[in-house]
Amino acid sequence: GVFYIRAEYPESVQIVQETVESFRSAAMLGESIFGSNFSFEFKVIKAQGAYICGEETALLSSIEGQRPEVRVRPPFPVVEGLFRKPTVVNNVETLCCVTQILYRGGEWFKSMGVPPDPDNPRDPGSYGPKLYCVTGHVNKPCCVELPLGVTARELIEEHAGGVWKGRKAKAVVPGGISMGFLSDKELDTKLDFAG
Repeated sequence: GVFYIRAEYPESVQIVQETVESFRSAAMLGESIFGSNFSFEFKVIKAQGAYICGEETALLSSIEGQRPEVRVRPPFPVVEGLFRKPTVVNNVETLCCVTQILYRGGEWFKSMGVPPDPDNPRDPGSYGPKLYCVTGHVNKPCCVELPLGVTARELIEEHAGGVWKGRKAKAVVPGGISMGFLSDKELDTKLDFAG
């Protein structure tokens, strides 16, 4: 397994490395785990910090020591990925949700979020928790875990303490630099997959 983490966050890198070592010390990594015939190793790789590495094939190229560029598909990574071997790429947030679904069940996961839009047959709904990070000109920058579907206004006003110096939000970037802006009139848009 490979844990690919941005080098710009040294405290996070250290926490992840210490956690991996604690698994190794508890005999949860390595050869013949708990006396079984199952062996598994884990490596922490500090990312180059390129935004493009959010795309899975660019991430794989980066891990291989190549320039992080998007690869032509097919073949898809599950067929030919890291070092030309079948590879599954997931983000930590997804793996955390899968763990909770296995532990608590699918109904628990679907008990939060936004149900499908009955007028849109292509909308499967947006279920489960999501990490929302609020930064910029707010009183309390934060990272909160809430059900999918919270609005930008709720995040800013209830969780980030409002816009600093008593000002009003003019625009919000709801995700990544490739995303468009939400204007102040769009702050009540639900932050879910359909919204």
